[in-house]
Amino acid sequence: MLILAQNQKEQPVPYTFRATNISVYTFEEVLYHSYTHFKDSADDITTEEFLAWATAIGLGYIAARIRDEIVPLESFTEKLTGFLTLIEYFDDDEIEELREKLTYWENRREWERLKERADLAAGSSPARAYALYKRALLHGENADILNNMGVCLMQMRKFDEAYTCLAKSYQLCDRHSSRAGVIVFSLAEAAIYSRNFDAAQEILDRLQKAKNPQTDKIFYLYGELNLALGDTKTPVKYFEQAFDERPQPLYAYRLADAYLSLRMFDKALRSLDNLSAVFSEIKRDSSFLRKQAEVNAKAQNLPTAIRLIEKAVVFDKNNIELWVDLAMYYRVNYDVVKAQSAVAAALALDDTDERALLENARIKKALGRTRDYQEGIKTVLLSLKKRYREFIKTDEEV
Repeated sequence: MLILAQNQKEQPVPYTFRATNISVYTFEEVLYHSYTHFKDSADDITTEEFLAWATAIGLGYIAARIRDEIVPLESFTEKLTGFLTLIEYFDDDEIEELREKLTYWENRREWERLKERADLAAGSSPARAYALYKRALLHGENADILNNMGVCLMQMRKFDEAYTCLAKSYQLCDRHSSRAGVIVFSLAEAAIYSRNFDAAQEILDRLQKAKNPQTDKIFYLYGELNLALGDTKTPVKYFEQAFDERPQPLYAYRLADAYLSLRMFDKALRSLDNLSAVFSEIKRDSSFLRKQAEVNAKAQNLPTAIRLIEKAVVFDKNNIELWVDLAMYYRVNYDVVKAQSAVAAALALDDTDERALLENARIKKALGRTRDYQEGIKTVLLSLKKRYREFIKTDEEV
């Protein structure tokens, strides 16, 4: 017997699950996602956003049942199995098999489940992951959770809070454990970016005196510390030492940045050439091409910068940052027609991206469309306010 879709019309608007970033178009796809990614679906299936989507695709009666029958349930197991049996899609054996998994998972310590969900969310939504880690922390201080909170806060550029979390995490660790060895470098980095320079210096000096084997990381962080202190020459030495110890893109990119701060454009390009000599395949890497373009643009070589970004886009067509860079370089090179085309490609990928919106406004200004420029700037400001409110709301969910 055929199992027909609840809504048999093609749906142009998908629902995107927050934790997995997977988009679905039908209720059956929602059920499959919730069955196979049950840990990542619980925060979506009873939200007003999801219910509004279900209503919009003609499943208002399903949305009503979720509100009336599923939302009031307290047990995670009962809530999810009840949701999955709203229509006849899974057989009894499949539901029973999942129920066993859910019961086991639900009986685990609460902080472990929250941490697991946060770990899965961390890659796509640091703010969401941070909120989940914070909830997990309510069940007792834990070095791993505090460390992960600190990393999320670093990604969110909340460096003071990150330093506080990582310092607590480090205090809870056995100083001779491998875990402490990982956390201490994150702590030093957070100290630098939160401008706790004395603390950063003390940590790095201690690591160096103890002859920590990860000398490349120590040199790299010494370079970052000196850059933050406003020293424009010393970082070059440290980033070169870091790259000599263990060649990797980050060290070469930061060495290029240090040379750029000294306006030594040839040496900045040479540092990237040295990287490509070690990793020949990196010449097809969009991040490498983007860095090369940045250096060329700052050296006033816009045609080369444009050519490099055009090449990068071929390898990474869905990278919105590349399209925005391309639009910016076209605009600065007075080719507003191509700039418009590039920023349109960026906005097609994400019409809420603040950097793309800002570049779009600047292009409008270059075209002499002052009112459109002002409206564009207003849109960017509203987007920033909305993102801030969403973070506050997410944090308050704790």
